[in-house]
Amino acid sequence: MLTRTHEFSATIVSGDMDKMQALLEQSNAFLEHTEGKLRIIG
Repeated sequence: MLTRTHEFSATIVSGDMDKMQALLEQSNAFLEHTEGKLRIIG
């Protein structure tokens, strides 16, 4: 599981904070585990 977390966090790279936040929202990173599943978007 930590490997997947590391792989996901490595994809969140940008100098644009709005772009990073949009990517995190699209991947459900801000949801509780009972509300949704983290989607790794590559």
